[in-house]
Amino acid sequence: MGSGTMYATYPYRPKEFAFIYVNGLFHLFYMRHDYTATSEDSTEMDIGHAVSYDLLTWAQLDPVLPARSDNWDNLHIWAPTIICQGDTFFMYYTGVTKTTYSYYEYQRIGLATSTDLVNWPRYDEPVFDGNRVPWAMADSSQYAGCQFRDPFVVPDPDSPGSWLMYFATIPRAATDQQIAGVGWNETGMSPWRDLKALWNTDAAHYVGFMESPIVFPHDGHWYLFFTSNSGHTIRYQYADSPTADSTGWVGTYRLYDCDPTTDPWFAPEHLEVGEHEYFAAVNSANHGIEIREMVWSSVSRFSLVTPTVVGVAEGASRDQGPRIVALGGGEGGDMQFMVSLPLPLNAEIGVYDLSGRKVRALRSGALPGGETIVSWDRRNGDGRAVASGVYFARLKTPLGSRSAKVHVLR
Repeated sequence: MGSGTMYATYPYRPKEFAFIYVNGLFHLFYMRHDYTATSEDSTEMDIGHAVSYDLLTWAQLDPVLPARSDNWDNLHIWAPTIICQGDTFFMYYTGVTKTTYSYYEYQRIGLATSTDLVNWPRYDEPVFDGNRVPWAMADSSQYAGCQFRDPFVVPDPDSPGSWLMYFATIPRAATDQQIAGVGWNETGMSPWRDLKALWNTDAAHYVGFMESPIVFPHDGHWYLFFTSNSGHTIRYQYADSPTADSTGWVGTYRLYDCDPTTDPWFAPEHLEVGEHEYFAAVNSANHGIEIREMVWSSVSRFSLVTPTVVGVAEGASRDQGPRIVALGGGEGGDMQFMVSLPLPLNAEIGVYDLSGRKVRALRSGALPGGETIVSWDRRNGDGRAVASGVYFARLKTPLGSRSAKVHVLR
């Protein structure tokens, strides 16, 4: 894998994604596009999940949020964004509906929540759609007549506790265009309402459409990045406030002008961790998610460099990753091991001798995040007591392997 690049496993390639950092781990939650699929109905049907300590080596975990055949998000699952309130993560995503005689490719925004970043129960109904936006085209009788997608959610700096959602949709006034809109919500969970259209993102400024809007602050300004289909795909503007109207956003800048190597990039994302600002996007040339660090030189210009990850957050290191520790004998003479995981993971735990031969399989399957006690009765796989000597308990997970030495005395 290249520096700062995440590749999905065959036969998938990533598209729009969310980028977060939690307890020493970087997480990418991304649309999985199956490029071998023979039908549109059989691709982009869940969200992939990859994690890394260093942005160099990525582990693929089980995908989340599969399309639900018996609910409104039965065709596609697109474009996640994640915010955190207290101990709960909120994932907003685009769900696409297909039914035989009614809605076809009807796009709406759904919500799922999690406390462990692995299990994501969903709200049964969409939380925002084009019918709540008077200026948006929302005609479910037409093919793809309700395009309302790519949510991006940030705190509202002018209303503590409230949230802003940026999204992409087609306006009634110009149905050959696609622009960004802004919604508002006072808790993150209550119904969303329309705030405004950002007409500065329409085709008068950019050819055709815009998608994947993101907004973030830097040094007293707010920046709006998005994908367009004009030359040099990713564009950006800045304003004094994230809720500025169309006249308050300055510039039609190109990411290409900061770094020409980004020409094939789309679907931008931004992540701030400590003193580091990361910029990420999908590279259509190599089908990976590229991650760089932003180094600003002016209010409208920056460089993209190889990302720095050492010390990005206090206490963040591989020590927070999977661990196995020998605790000694327990009741009945069993050996006990404490297994610690940063999040729920599939894991294998076994005992091996000095030659590397497996003596006994102890656990295989899903383990919860946090600490789990695993016991060994000092017997091999045939049920016979093992001889005195040195053994190793080995923990294998998608995030790597760890071992703990134990001594058996008879």
